[in-house]
Amino acid sequence: MRGTIPTLGLAWLVACSPQGIKIDNPGGGGDRDTDTGTTEDTQDTDTDTDTDTDTEPPVYDCAHLPPNPRPIEIVDIQTEEDFDFDADGYLVFQDNSNLVGRDQYGDFRVISANVASDPSAVQVLSNGFIVVGAQDQGALKIVDPSDGSWELLIGGLTQPNGVEIGSDDRIYFTEFTNSGRVRWVDLDGTQGTILSNTDMPNGVVLSPDEQILYIGGSTGWNTGAILAVQRLGPDTWEDFPTVIYESVGHDFDAVEVDSCGNIYTVEYDTGRVFRISPDGVTIDALVDVDDPNFWNEYNSLRWGNGLGGWETDSLYLTNRNHIFPIDIAIEGKPHPTAP
Repeated sequence: MRGTIPTLGLAWLVACSPQGIKIDNPGGGGDRDTDTGTTEDTQDTDTDTDTDTDTEPPVYDCAHLPPNPRPIEIVDIQTEEDFDFDADGYLVFQDNSNLVGRDQYGDFRVISANVASDPSAVQVLSNGFIVVGAQDQGALKIVDPSDGSWELLIGGLTQPNGVEIGSDDRIYFTEFTNSGRVRWVDLDGTQGTILSNTDMPNGVVLSPDEQILYIGGSTGWNTGAILAVQRLGPDTWEDFPTVIYESVGHDFDAVEVDSCGNIYTVEYDTGRVFRISPDGVTIDALVDVDDPNFWNEYNSLRWGNGLGGWETDSLYLTNRNHIFPIDIAIEGKPHPTAP
């Protein structure tokens, strides 16, 4: 049994309980070069050719994680189910049938009007275009934020919901139904299926080395689960997922990973955020988000991209009413639009 987490409004605390099933070759963290030095700078030892000053990514001791997350402060931006961050510092989210953006200074803009009646999946590609899941139309669309136009990427889907963007802009997505599918599609329309007959697959995220795909789903009636699927080749995956973590009576809509390969999820109905070690053995209860002015419906987690005040070491959570930043003090897996 997990330790009980007392609720103290917007509280933070930690409890641990080893459980879960170990998976072979779990996805681990990986460094990325964010050096932006110039070849004209005699102090630059790298070989890149851009003109900014050198910055090195922070080095984390993944075996000894930082102290507990700091208290949460609400960002007064009302979202619906899903959101992401763009290269202009905007939080991109659904607003009724529209795709909109708002920054931390209050600037608001409509990115694409009437893109879908319930655009449940929202993810930004490295080129700034935005993937939107249109559940009502059974489709994934690609939105051009410069003029709000969109193109159909793939149709014939059943409730497309969770979306993840790979480092090559390959799009991984779920169909949120009983016996649902987990699939991928490239921007040229090439597509494939990773899993079929998966119970209510929802959120999806790649490990930092992109060798494991984590899925928020279910292992049966009234039991939420985080599942893992191992990559076997560029386009092939294991036939059956491994259960990393499950909880009776709670659903997991969202799943994320940090640069050390740790997995994060939130209970849909409680707002309790958990960190799971890459091997699936250690479960840390990080924070208990309680919004007394709104029902509990915690849908999405997303790391900031380092632009517009959306920090790369903060995990952002929505309950369709507010954005809650959780200061994890470990960087997330690099965002496609990160500088």
